[in-house]
Amino acid sequence: DIVKAIVKPRTAWCKSSYADLLPAGPIDVFVSHNWAEEFPDFVKTLTAYASENYHHLSKGDAESVKFWVCSLVVCQHGSIDIGSTIQDSPFALALKERPRVLCAVD
Repeated sequence: DIVKAIVKPRTAWCKSSYADLLPAGPIDVFVSHNWAEEFPDFVKTLTAYASENYHHLSKGDAESVKFWVCSLVVCQHGSIDIGSTIQDSPFALALKERPRVLCAVD
């Protein structure tokens, strides 16, 4: 699992989300996905989506597309803060920021 193998080890020192280690900026696509999928397949799906849609997102290239993925954006250390109401959850806040949604399924 990508959280155990990469996210937690790389963020253990700061107890933050993986996304907090990356340059900040607005997201382009909120991603809903199957937690049981193989991570390399998931990355291929996102890469293909970015390659086919970056121009619709007003991006210069596919590498500029920023995806919102819960396991990378939500802190995985301790209890996960989902907000006091559904409207305050990281998921709802991300959806308010960017309405484009990609549902990645196997």
